[in-house]
Amino acid sequence: DSLSHDQKHFLDEFFSNRIWHPKLSHDARLLKLSLDLNNQPNIRNQDQIKLIIDQQNIRVEIKNKEDFNIYQEILVPDIIKLDQLKYEFDEKNLYFNIMIPLQ
Repeated sequence: DSLSHDQKHFLDEFFSNRIWHPKLSHDARLLKLSLDLNNQPNIRNQDQIKLIIDQQNIRVEIKNKEDFNIYQEILVPDIIKLDQLKYEFDEKNLYFNIMIPLQ
């Protein structure tokens, strides 16, 4: 199965994303997205972060005072399945990490 020119271009764009810092594990079985929250000093724990998945769109919302607002979103290539996605908030380094197993 070879990728089309458009798919390759989209993957290149995806992996060069400087907001989400996508990285593949050494064995290429896991995709990790790391969203830097150091510029959000009020965010201190995972309860203040909401992850919303809509088809291939991943959206992170953060809680400001009373309500959640969209912080960042990213469209994930459709060759990546999001059904087994896991996430964690790294409170020490203030990164929201999303781990996606690859088939």
